[in-house]
Amino acid sequence: MSQSKHKTNSIIGNVIMIVALLTLFFMDTLSQHLGVGAVALWMMLAGTGAYFLMKDKRDQTLPD
Repeated sequence: MSQSKHKTNSIIGNVIMIVALLTLFFMDTLSQHLGVGAVALWMMLAGTGAYFLMKDKRDQTLPD
């Protein structure tokens, strides 16, 4: 069950990071519509994606 949880977090993190990458590709259009909110949206997506990716690393125990 733990392996499934790690896989789910990894998939969620990767999907969010892909959406963050897409926001960078369309940043010009987004900034025309959202202004500074486009950068805030990108930072929120990148931070959330990194959180889910690092959540897997934090839960694993490393050998001494």
